[in-house]
Amino acid sequence: MSSLNHTNNTLLSWVARATGARAAQRAERIQSLWSGYGELFRATLVDGSAPSVVVKSIRPPSSQRHPRGWASSRSHERKLRSYEVEKTFYASHAA
Repeated sequence: MSSLNHTNNTLLSWVARATGARAAQRAERIQSLWSGYGELFRATLVDGSAPSVVVKSIRPPSSQRHPRGWASSRSHERKLRSYEVEKTFYASHAA
């Protein structure tokens, strides 16, 4: 099993536990995030309280890149900080 498949399976298992579903299955990709830092995708829930959820999967790249050349360490740190703030918000305020 590739590392990415293992990561996706681990994430989907977490989604199922967090939502009380028996299982979660990846459906379609909705959108990629800034500069390849991850993606938004829909996951369908098996025996869940809702038919599906939207998952934001953040995977910072091992090397910094941007199609327009905006790949500095400052840009990278700003993105990481933004994701940390967002994670803290959801941890504190999500139902």
